[in-house]
Amino acid sequence: MYDVIVCGAGIEGSWIARQVAAEGKRILLLEQFSLPHGHGSSAGKSRIIRCSYDKLNYARMMPEAFKMWTELEKEQAANLLVRCPLVTISTKERLKQLSTNLSFLSISHEHITAAEVSDRFPGLKSPNRNGVVELSAGVMKADKCLNAVQASFASLGGVLHDCEKVLHVQPISESHIKVMTNAATYDCKCVILACGPWINKVLEPLDLNIPIKVTQINSMYWKAKNPQVYKPENGFPVIICDSDLGFHFYSTPVLEYPEHMKVSCHFKMEVDPDNRGSFLTKAKFSEERIKKIREDLIKHHFPDLIPELSIVEHCIQTETPDNDFVIDHHPKHENIIIAGGFSGHGYKLAPVVGKIVCSLALGRKPEYPVNKFALSRFNNASRL
Repeated sequence: MYDVIVCGAGIEGSWIARQVAAEGKRILLLEQFSLPHGHGSSAGKSRIIRCSYDKLNYARMMPEAFKMWTELEKEQAANLLVRCPLVTISTKERLKQLSTNLSFLSISHEHITAAEVSDRFPGLKSPNRNGVVELSAGVMKADKCLNAVQASFASLGGVLHDCEKVLHVQPISESHIKVMTNAATYDCKCVILACGPWINKVLEPLDLNIPIKVTQINSMYWKAKNPQVYKPENGFPVIICDSDLGFHFYSTPVLEYPEHMKVSCHFKMEVDPDNRGSFLTKAKFSEERIKKIREDLIKHHFPDLIPELSIVEHCIQTETPDNDFVIDHHPKHENIIIAGGFSGHGYKLAPVVGKIVCSLALGRKPEYPVNKFALSRFNNASRL
């Protein structure tokens, strides 16, 4: 009998399992694919880490998340974070809210005008919008971060089984659940479902369907004419931009691929996680759209990048209608906890999510409010 079984060994499930293991509980972490893999939302080499949030509840979680990532670096003797500034270019209203939240948390930041952007950060142009610079943000080495969390979990006595797909979760009583996989049947007191894009496939037999949209996006890389301009060690920032081009984009410095910089737009397309196909062949990511990104974004904002798409990687995401997480008990089974809808901004927050979900699983009040993550906010739309 395990105390807890966590279904899904992405970054959220792995941090949840690591926190439960740190409590000395007997815990099993199940993953349907062979590790490491690139099928879920935790794949890839980089994520942005920042405190710049216009939603205060997330901003308040980030100082502890930074601290926990730094502690994991020391514990695992691993270099997981690359520090550099973050520039958010946006509307006057959003920048005001970001600044208010950063000031509330005593996070060092500065205001910057559109005219000052290219002087401060050669290689970047903001034709007509101002920005806020968070001075100590950065890039997470995502694949290394996931490996480090799972190594920490194992060192705490946790058991990890990959290549085991969860087929059925069967509640027996308030303190007993059976979990059937393609390989075995396990007994536990509590189950945590952190199944990412597959969460509704596991929830459907439990008479629940939560409003999560599964989408696929492309991470796009562009070769630099002078890579030194765009390197974080030379002060080039992470960028989040609500441009007036009709789409949002973000970028990370030259880091993952030699001489290449990630500049991506979140054009999305709904997919079945088990049948994604090739996103590049779909109409929503057509040559016309690539041309618009090349002509309107790269040439206008990044004059030292070659405006020809060089590398494309695919990423799958799960999103709720309000872009907030789902962290809650199953409405009929208190010992089944749902943790989903993290994509887009959940990676950096995974250590704190792990603490919150661990507390719920062990019957404690979480240190952070969870009412914004409740299923009830969907006005029973989540009930079948």
